[in-house]
Amino acid sequence: MNCCQYCFKDMYLIYKIKDNNTLGKCDYCNFLEEGEEVYIIDIVNLTEDFEKLFKYYESTEPYQHYIPAIHDDPTEFGDRLIDLINEDWNIFSEDHVESGTAESLLFDLLKKSDPESSLDVDNLYSRITNALTFVDPSESWEQIWENFKNEIKHSNRFFPEAEYEIFNDRIDEILNYRTTYTEKMNLFRARLGEHPINKMMAPPAEVATAGRANPRGISYLYCAIDESTSIAEIRPWKGAKVTVAHLLPKKILKLVGLFSQPLSPFDFESPYEILEINKILTSFIHELSTPVDPNKSEIEYLPTQYITELIKTKGFDGILFDSAMGPGNNVVIFDENNVEAKSIDTFEISNIKYDFK
Repeated sequence: MNCCQYCFKDMYLIYKIKDNNTLGKCDYCNFLEEGEEVYIIDIVNLTEDFEKLFKYYESTEPYQHYIPAIHDDPTEFGDRLIDLINEDWNIFSEDHVESGTAESLLFDLLKKSDPESSLDVDNLYSRITNALTFVDPSESWEQIWENFKNEIKHSNRFFPEAEYEIFNDRIDEILNYRTTYTEKMNLFRARLGEHPINKMMAPPAEVATAGRANPRGISYLYCAIDESTSIAEIRPWKGAKVTVAHLLPKKILKLVGLFSQPLSPFDFESPYEILEINKILTSFIHELSTPVDPNKSEIEYLPTQYITELIKTKGFDGILFDSAMGPGNNVVIFDENNVEAKSIDTFEISNIKYDFK
């Protein structure tokens, strides 16, 4: 049986199928045109990958994974295996998930690795608890993030007491996985009013206000990868004059791409430890890209400032993340001396559009 690159969303699997460099007919993609050839691979060549992944799940027995604090009925605890894997990793294409083809492909892959297996598509499955991180399964990663935010905002600002999983060595693996090296990236920084080019860099530390990434008194350079996003970030009014500087890196920058991208379980030795940490990091990413009430912003920015500082201590030059105000991405450069302003333009805001629901 052959599957193809359109069977999956996971980039590791897509690259592996394309690297197989074989064109042919996919046995799972019914939406392809008659005679259409795509990159294919015999599923036997993917079985080892899925065998490693499956060891983190097992068929559920009554009471075995029952946790009274969060479950009502010990005899009906569990989920379809395809639902667990999709929730954790989002491996399969949406078309296959909706049609049920993903479930057929998954069990074909698993049974191919062990033909004598008693795997049953109708069984309920659970994550193997002892394969996860030290976090109590009754305490979700959402709750861990909320606990961290509350502690750093209201209890221990500089030395959080809890040994949060996001601060262990595993975060290095995720940050390196998300690393982008760039030398020729176009950057844009906007300011309200008309300013000369030498006033378009980061503000002096003594007047630096708190931002999403920086605490008060620590100056970072906030930019965007396009003019419109840089302007949207400063929230100008109709008729306002704005100055936009075009900047370029002076060196190859090592940036962390903080986007809501899925991880591939096949890229890591211990994927479930990585998964739990990445879920918490994803909460951090969401906070970076969520508009904050200006009247509350300084205290609300504390959690993202803390983790940004953590990233900086690990040798990165800055971070990339989705803008909360515009269509593109923001870039925060930790040291403004790593970039230079090449030119400026002055604009007058002629119109502002608001979407609402």
